[in-house]
Amino acid sequence: MRKRYSMNLGAHMAECDANYARLRVLAPALCAPSDNQSGGQRGFESVSAAEVSDLCEFALDMPGGQVQLVVELVERSRYTTLVRFTQLASDSEPASFDVAGVSINLAPPTMLIRLYHDAQAAEVVEVRNETRFKEVYEYPNPRMRARDEKAQVNRFLGEYLAMCLRYGLAAERVALEEIERLVPGTVLVSLTRAFLHLPEIEALARGGVTTVAMDLVPRTARLHPSS
Repeated sequence: MRKRYSMNLGAHMAECDANYARLRVLAPALCAPSDNQSGGQRGFESVSAAEVSDLCEFALDMPGGQVQLVVELVERSRYTTLVRFTQLASDSEPASFDVAGVSINLAPPTMLIRLYHDAQAAEVVEVRNETRFKEVYEYPNPRMRARDEKAQVNRFLGEYLAMCLRYGLAAERVALEEIERLVPGTVLVSLTRAFLHLPEIEALARGGVTTVAMDLVPRTARLHPSS
């Protein structure tokens, strides 16, 4: 007899905690609590309402080309922030295709994520208009959700954010105000154009931020012999 599935609450909360930290690195201004939200957070700084951004854009540098992503502010309350994480559709890729007469939807992932600033956790609350995820589902069920659907969608978010941290490129140079909010030890991967933006590079160095200048990385791994 198959053992009934039960959610591993500790592992789920650890995933939510990790996703909160990942979002704070990817979109530090947008996902930061305002001054009256912070409540003495550990390791993160709050921002004033005037400093909070409503949009963060960046790209993934993948072998098949760049993928554009957007993190957008949807709602902000005293202790929580709701953001929409979207991968923009590519004109070069089909939205769906047929397999044995069945249409397979390839729409890019879109997720609503709620950040709980007091608990420093982030949880997926909607995926492609699917909401109200239970901890456990009986299977089969009317919506054909997996037994561990809630754990799966949050684990998927974690894997996606980890990929963004590894392969992400900033859509534009980082502003001095955003640099000041980066915690020491942060790794920033960006198109820096270092020789044109020396004040920003100096601010990153003072703040203990490791910067990978993608515009200075050779486009080939082959070593060229010196002349």
